[in-house]
Amino acid sequence: MVGISFINQLRSKVKKGEKLTLTERLFVLGYKFLKVLVPMLKPMGRLLKKAFKGIGHLIKKVFGKTFSEIIQLAFILLIICALIWGAGKVYQLVVVNRKKQQHLYLLLSL
Repeated sequence: MVGISFINQLRSKVKKGEKLTLTERLFVLGYKFLKVLVPMLKPMGRLLKKAFKGIGHLIKKVFGKTFSEIIQLAFILLIICALIWGAGKVYQLVVVNRKKQQHLYLLLSL
């Protein structure tokens, strides 16, 4: 098992005619998605890194060192809050809508 690629194992399983499990199919889908996405994100990451570095230097010049550190901390907290809000929206869309569908099925079955 050590040194053998998991993707190669899945390929040989498909060549033998065996069906992939749901977990294996999701793994392959995620692998292919990342294989396409990573080459596109690397140049964007370098560009964003240069841009944020420039913005950071500008903030330090304009506001001074202490206030710029406070602004940088606030920006990080803002990003964390946005991620938590997004996770809440995903939860709302998935779980709450599933509960609404269950109630609708109960009402229709009466």
